[in-house]
Amino acid sequence: MKIKNMKLNFNRKGSCLTVLGIGIIIINTLINMAVPNFPRTRYSARLKACFSNQRIIQGAVEMYNMDNTIPIETALPGQAFEQCEELLVKERYLKNYIDLIEPECSYGFFDIVGSGTIFCKKHGSCELYYQKHNSDDIAMPSYDNSLEIPFSHQYLEKRNKRIKEKEMRDFSNRVYSNIFNVLFSPVTGLLLGVILVAADIIKSSKNEDIAE
Repeated sequence: MKIKNMKLNFNRKGSCLTVLGIGIIIINTLINMAVPNFPRTRYSARLKACFSNQRIIQGAVEMYNMDNTIPIETALPGQAFEQCEELLVKERYLKNYIDLIEPECSYGFFDIVGSGTIFCKKHGSCELYYQKHNSDDIAMPSYDNSLEIPFSHQYLEKRNKRIKEKEMRDFSNRVYSNIFNVLFSPVTGLLLGVILVAADIIKSSKNEDIAE
């Protein structure tokens, strides 16, 4: 039998594979159109979480400055911010230590009672970010980073412990996200649909050869 003379009969039982394959391709395409881009969404979520941390730190520092005669004005990333965070937790202006969004996150601020701002060395400044309205730019304030003093060994141990705890909490979310990306990727849906349609064509051709 010649392939060009072969026609699919959708009334026969075997054609359900073709219908299923085409349905998978269509559904997969619709899912990928409806579901947002996961890497982009993940970056945006981490950025917003980092900005939320900055607001928490700024609020705690402002409350401390209102209650004390000697204000905290500057705490650059490193031991200065380490001491500031320890003080705010000890005085209960912060309930807990700041939950780091990413290992590279390192917070600091300068001249917070004046024209300065709080910032993260990885994600930039929340205030400058919303002034630029551009998520592709890391809005970092200009300051003398030569004044930074590295974190102490004890603080780094606590920091690494908090990072590991957060990574364990996020592990299951990353696994589910990766499984979803594989199962519902356009390539997977297209391949599965093509395989089902091809299997139906081969099966129908064999049945017609047997009938002849």
